[in-house]
Amino acid sequence: MSIRLGIATFFIFLLFCCGGAVASLRLSITKGNTGKLSIAFAPLHSFESNLAQKIGESCTDIILKDLNNTGLFDARIEILDPTSDGAAYSNVWRELKHDILLTGNVQELSHGRMGIKLFVWDVAAEKKLSGKSFNFEIGGWRRAAHTVADHIYTRITGNGGYFDSKIAYIADMLGERRIALMDYDGANSVYASIDNNGWLSFPRFSPDTKSIVYTLTSQSSPSGRVMLYDMRREVSSLLIGMSGIVSSVRFSPSGREILLSESLNGSTDIYSFSIINKKLTRLTADEFMNTSASYSPDEKSIVFASDRDGGSHLYIMDADGSNPRKISSGSGRYMSPVWSPNGTWIAFTKVKGARCYIGIMRPNGSKERMIASDCFAEGPSWAPNGQAVLYTKHVQRVEHLATELAMVDLSSMNRRAINTPSDALIAHWSNTMQN
Repeated sequence: MSIRLGIATFFIFLLFCCGGAVASLRLSITKGNTGKLSIAFAPLHSFESNLAQKIGESCTDIILKDLNNTGLFDARIEILDPTSDGAAYSNVWRELKHDILLTGNVQELSHGRMGIKLFVWDVAAEKKLSGKSFNFEIGGWRRAAHTVADHIYTRITGNGGYFDSKIAYIADMLGERRIALMDYDGANSVYASIDNNGWLSFPRFSPDTKSIVYTLTSQSSPSGRVMLYDMRREVSSLLIGMSGIVSSVRFSPSGREILLSESLNGSTDIYSFSIINKKLTRLTADEFMNTSASYSPDEKSIVFASDRDGGSHLYIMDADGSNPRKISSGSGRYMSPVWSPNGTWIAFTKVKGARCYIGIMRPNGSKERMIASDCFAEGPSWAPNGQAVLYTKHVQRVEHLATELAMVDLSSMNRRAINTPSDALIAHWSNTMQN
């Protein structure tokens, strides 16, 4: 297919397979003043061909960037003699105060395929902790590098990685809006093959990453449509037609339901739509603004934003719309809640005074804290492992006030902007990609 276009302490558990047995290594991250785990990476090499060598160098660069982007690791290139069997156990790695050593090689396989073999070493224990092979098409080397980085990240943190994932977002070029797709790090940004004859918004990946749901509002009518884009076939089809303006569409974790909000006759209500039987069910029915609904991972509860108490706060209701209860209690206006993949946190936007914040809280409303702030910050979206949050922020450019995407890792609180070819907003982070 071709398409254009936790919260955790710094005590890290290593889960590795060694000689058929599962070993666990606990490391305290206290290196220097950085508080980061020190990783030495001997570049992926090949004795077979220039192509394999170049792919090894390119993959090494991507893996290093992935690991360092989290803010958890200080990963750097260290050169060793690949012909030396004892190099991994050399005292030099301890003298350089490295905790982990990564080594490996690249091989050309048959039928246009390549292979990476990666080894992970515990420097202090002088033990090989992991060895794994990754095979891929030559043209898929970049994704293979993300997959290798995910493997390393998982072995070190015990959490799944988020590097082999995509971001869907609205690309705004002087008012012309397109749905764009890119790798999690901003690379390979391309436009989806979607007709932009109307107001496009709220692109959201399906859990299996094979399709995207989005809203389309006609320029001549306030009525809204919920559309489904098949990423393999590169075609869109109508899922739901509504009389009012549709917003805040989102798949359930199972992919069998879609939540949406409809604004009509002065109120906004939440609906669920069954992908299986095409049944539309109204979950709220009052005069208030109820929006931004998100399922819990077990799909038994829904978090949403509402102004029913005179302000704008977060509420949780049962999946059938019953038993709504308020969970936010601070000052300011709470909006755009979204449940984390593991169910332990709810991310949200908060407006207080002249600033906007991205925050997180427990589903019972406790442990609220802000993880990012700006004059404008909105639309949090979770990484597939629940360890990072993506959001939209304002940035002042020479010619205009623009919007860009940024992410924050919850373990390290490392924040970084994501470069895009145009203004970017209303983004959604996919699950790890399916083959």
